[in-house]
Amino acid sequence: MPDNKAQSFLESYLKNLPVERKAIFEKKEYDVWSLGADKLLNLVLESKKTATAGLLADHDTVPVVGSLGIITDSQDKPRCIVAYTDIQIRPFMEVNFEFAQAEGEGFKDIEEWRAEHRKVFKEWSGNSFTDDTLILCEKFKLIYSV
Repeated sequence: MPDNKAQSFLESYLKNLPVERKAIFEKKEYDVWSLGADKLLNLVLESKKTATAGLLADHDTVPVVGSLGIITDSQDKPRCIVAYTDIQIRPFMEVNFEFAQAEGEGFKDIEEWRAEHRKVFKEWSGNSFTDDTLILCEKFKLIYSV
């Protein structure tokens, strides 16, 4: 459930929209999340990061295309709103380089992405991660930031 800071942030975005666009956004559910590091948030704010991957098991719900996400910084302050453009659930080994590039973190090939994400996902999963673990692959576009 969204918190008050996130709700206020969304409302500040909605108040400046024309009536016809506001009606579209007011009906949509949204989630609030953090990338875990402000350097990753900055990539989103620069429109260099348009995707993120996480362990499916760590998500209570899966966003749908067109829904909104509010991304917070390391101090839990809402910083931007993204609209999801593509949502896929894939086994880790089926995440492709096109997706890895959309993460905007400068991976030179899919093996580099896999090596880095294996470390992170093993840490997050308490070492239960395998190459068959399901990954939530989210693509998004930045629609509002402060």
